[in-house]
Amino acid sequence: MRSILKLMLVAVGLLATILLLAVGAVYFFFDPNEFRDELALELSEATGRDVRFEGDLSLSVFPRLAISTEDVSVGNAPAFGPEPMLRFDRVSAGVDLMPLFSNEVNIQTVEIIGLTVNLAVRGDGLNNWSDIVDSLTDDESIDLEEFDVDETESGVDVENPTVEIDTGSDVKVNFGGVVIRDAAVTYEDGSSETIYRLEDLDLTLRGDDLSEPLDLKMAFVASADPGAMRLNMELETTVQNTEDVLHITGLVLEGALASADLPEPAEFSVDAPAMTLDFANNTLLVETTNFTVADVKGALTVSGSGPAVPLDVSGNLSVDSFSPREVLPKLGIEAPVTADADALRAVSFDAAFTTTFEMAVLRELQLKVDDTTLNGEIAVQNFASMALRFDLVGDRMVLDRYLPPADESEVDESTDVTTADAALPVDMIQGLDAGGSFRFGRLELGGLPFEDLDLQLQVKDSRARLSPMRARVLEGTYEGDVRIDASGDVPRLSLNERVENLNLGTLASVLFERDNVEGRLDGKFELAGRGVMLSELRSSLNGNVAMTLSDGALVGTDLWYEIRRARATFERETPPPAPTDPRTEFSTLRGTAVVSDGVAKNDDFFAELPFLQMNGAGMVNLAEGTVDYDLDARVLERPEFLSGATPEELDAYTEAVIPLEITGELADPAIRPDIERLARNAVKEKVDEEVDRLKDRLLDRLRRN
Repeated sequence: MRSILKLMLVAVGLLATILLLAVGAVYFFFDPNEFRDELALELSEATGRDVRFEGDLSLSVFPRLAISTEDVSVGNAPAFGPEPMLRFDRVSAGVDLMPLFSNEVNIQTVEIIGLTVNLAVRGDGLNNWSDIVDSLTDDESIDLEEFDVDETESGVDVENPTVEIDTGSDVKVNFGGVVIRDAAVTYEDGSSETIYRLEDLDLTLRGDDLSEPLDLKMAFVASADPGAMRLNMELETTVQNTEDVLHITGLVLEGALASADLPEPAEFSVDAPAMTLDFANNTLLVETTNFTVADVKGALTVSGSGPAVPLDVSGNLSVDSFSPREVLPKLGIEAPVTADADALRAVSFDAAFTTTFEMAVLRELQLKVDDTTLNGEIAVQNFASMALRFDLVGDRMVLDRYLPPADESEVDESTDVTTADAALPVDMIQGLDAGGSFRFGRLELGGLPFEDLDLQLQVKDSRARLSPMRARVLEGTYEGDVRIDASGDVPRLSLNERVENLNLGTLASVLFERDNVEGRLDGKFELAGRGVMLSELRSSLNGNVAMTLSDGALVGTDLWYEIRRARATFERETPPPAPTDPRTEFSTLRGTAVVSDGVAKNDDFFAELPFLQMNGAGMVNLAEGTVDYDLDARVLERPEFLSGATPEELDAYTEAVIPLEITGELADPAIRPDIERLARNAVKEKVDEEVDRLKDRLLDRLRRN
């Protein structure tokens, strides 16, 4: 037994001596640089490109088999310039020899230093890499008929040949990793004349065992020209690939985006605990991932098919409350100028989503804008046309806060009344394809509170339509059809609206800030105009108007007092004392008007007041906000209610016709007797009486003769 062991030790020693001598001979007498030119020639023929080794080839045999090379370049494709398509300063790789005898593979770190890649696509679509890829992936077919193989006896399926290798034991693979330093990639797009660059690329991938997670670190600077865009990014994560399933855990990404449109770099970060990409089943799973973009913080979860086609993923997206007024300027976007400077100070978002390469849908949406909460669904039906569809329900909103501030530059100094102006939202609807419904519990617009508002919006081809619109407003109801046509040089606005039983007093208070009228309003308005500003629209309005006011009063005006005062002045009598609470009640006031170039002409004015009926005609200048009416007030009964009136005065009013005029501002018109017309009528009456008297005297003389 001892002799056998001694013999084995001698054999092992002899084999070790032979191996050492062989390795030493290779190491000392073999120079790989002698084959450098031949290797470059073989690679040039295989790739169809000019491959050059301008540095030394280094070979290490023991204790590890390692090779490194320096200054290698691969030429560009024809018609793409003299710059090499690929070059690197140094590449090295190796594997330990001794562990191979123990079924263990120790791969040393693969290092690539100074890698430069130049990719380009011409305007005609030709690129500089497809030919080399085709040459390297062109498999030479093997004609099995050249070999005398009995498929039955050999047990080999010629149609689907497989090779099985029995190692006898598991092979452990240890991986030192990959290190890339100072790499740069350039992509030139000739069709858009844009150059994209990836510079200062550093990548480190390390792990002891390929079956275990690998640590990955990467940093780079990306840019685009033109555009002055520059992206700095650092990434750190752990990756593991098991049977076509890629596991990414502990992903931390930080960076900053700078461009000419950004006043300062926009910083961002992503913290993803776990991501799984199953390439065999084409599935994707992203656990709750937190992100921050320019002070906007949120969370994202994703699951579904992907990343390969077809893409069909769903998940949830939430954004913590942020201030658009502060965030938008950081992103190079001007914050909208609103009537309320405190609007858009707090916005948050939460929704479930589904997306494909063609469309995206937000469901179970909860959007909070300041004090308003919106729920519902928003969908982009087609990314190519950005067709937007929505169904939203809101609790309450003061929409006036978010509209552009009124232009108060036009002030009538004589009346100290400011005529505010505003613009149609032309820019918002041009190029927009949107449609859907809004429902609000309460929406304030123009100072008017619309409750239980239900409206449908359609925007396409620079035309917008709000129809139908229904709401309760000022204790009454509103129905409307509003259209804006911005497809031409000058925008057009058309209105077809109906109101019933509106509180006229509240309406006057909201629109004119006056408390001088009471009653109920029923009306129908069919109007159309042209212009960008509301002042232009008012001046160009054409259409028809019909209104009825009922059970109301003019506060601050006592029509009977004005009539009595005018009579006293005309008769040179002492006028009655002014009432302490002037007020004129009416049961009905109605009329229709034809509107032309912003002026409404009314020829059928009619009003019923106590003891009076009024008829007449006049006009309302909508652009200037003024009225001018001539009316006749007919006394129906003897006005016994007049206190302090003499019998002669009461007799003078009985069945009399009193001319009136209404002039001044639409918001606060003056109603008074027309003294000039009253005098003319009195003179005419005296003349008529004298003529009748003369006629009677003449007839009397004729009868006597």
